[in-house]
Amino acid sequence: MPFSIIAELVAWLPEQVDVPCYAQVPKARPASFCDIYRTGGGAGIGIDRPVVAVRCWADTAYNAEQLALKVRDAVSLRVGEVPGVWGARVNSGPYDSTESTRQPSSQVVFDITCEF
Repeated sequence: MPFSIIAELVAWLPEQVDVPCYAQVPKARPASFCDIYRTGGGAGIGIDRPVVAVRCWADTAYNAEQLALKVRDAVSLRVGEVPGVWGARVNSGPYDSTESTRQPSSQVVFDITCEF
């Protein structure tokens, strides 16, 4: 089965940040959660370098930013615990990503290196 960085992060990150994580925004939104998606990146023989965005949703802008900071620290410092992932660096964020839904969100974007 092909390696999916999104599936791996959706499975690994909730335990790190104490909120559910999804590959897309769920119809029934929890008060706080993260959605994770690939925004780009390249690949070579046996190596993948995805650019991954993690959007953090909460009841206030402050809480969304605090959740994004937890995500930033978890991914930056411990993502190597995920099998097949070698490391990550922050590409940008956290920054406000609130959309027309008006539910506050903050986003962090990572450059990740992994094997496949």
